[in-house]
Amino acid sequence: MQLLILVLFASFGLVTGLDKIFYYAGKVDKNGILTLDAKNATGPQDLLERSKKVIDFAVLHPKQTEENHEYWHKGLEASDVAQSEFGLPLSADDKGCSIIEKAHKSGLYALLGLSLKAHTKSKYAPSITYMIKKGPSKITYKNIPAGLEEQFQDKDIQQTCESVDALNYTSFGLKAGGLTSQTCFPNSGIPEQTSKCVDNKKVKTKLKGYKIGYFKDYSQYDVKKLITRLGAVLVDNQVIFGWTRSGKWIIAVEDPNEYKYAGIEKDIVGKYYHGQVLFNESTLDVAVVIAIVFGSIIGFIGLIALIYLIYHCCKKMV
Repeated sequence: MQLLILVLFASFGLVTGLDKIFYYAGKVDKNGILTLDAKNATGPQDLLERSKKVIDFAVLHPKQTEENHEYWHKGLEASDVAQSEFGLPLSADDKGCSIIEKAHKSGLYALLGLSLKAHTKSKYAPSITYMIKKGPSKITYKNIPAGLEEQFQDKDIQQTCESVDALNYTSFGLKAGGLTSQTCFPNSGIPEQTSKCVDNKKVKTKLKGYKIGYFKDYSQYDVKKLITRLGAVLVDNQVIFGWTRSGKWIIAVEDPNEYKYAGIEKDIVGKYYHGQVLFNESTLDVAVVIAIVFGSIIGFIGLIALIYLIYHCCKKMV
């Protein structure tokens, strides 16, 4: 009897479903410390991941879904990328900050710019240096498994133009401070403070609370789901943000010689895609959230009723 009830509870708690966005939880505190959960991990590269289902996010534009024959963001087609704020060449000063070069080459720079346009309609070149300053200066761990204390020691993050570690934690800086323009905080160096822009104007941010998540083994159909809900995806250093009726992706690609981006159309091929995307838990489809909550309540009531019936049936048989 007890075993049967345990099995029922286990079945009720089982969550299935593919097409997920994976990410690491954690928040930078007021002292710049990020605490990560090491529960059940075997090392720093094996931390606990969380996930969200793509279909739980609402589409950005009503009646435009992955089923559409074509899709692009209004005012941003392939031909518009080169003249967009994020598409323009990096300045000599920006290129002097090596992590900006890395962010540009990896496609992160374009992913931020395109996601900003898709979610807010704002258009500006992102300040990567601001994100780094708002990110962690120290990493600590909690729930460290016994015997692995040496592997999970505290780590200082140098917030400098040469720090690849700082660039790797920009997701947490984005969540903490959002995204602002390089006009406010130039990408030529890490700002000493983030309370006012360099020209003493008020700091205006977008996408605060957003995170950088990753996906793997997606079909082209799954990638379209991401684009219609989250705006753009970073795959192989290129950013896909739409598709054409003729079966081509609309992509932002980097010119490695001039450090600028251009928009191109590229054949959609039948392969599995892996990449990154910006998302915010608060943009979950309200209808889906209500359905999940209502379904959970009804399901729980039904489970209790089922256990009650089984208990009394078993009691009568004794």
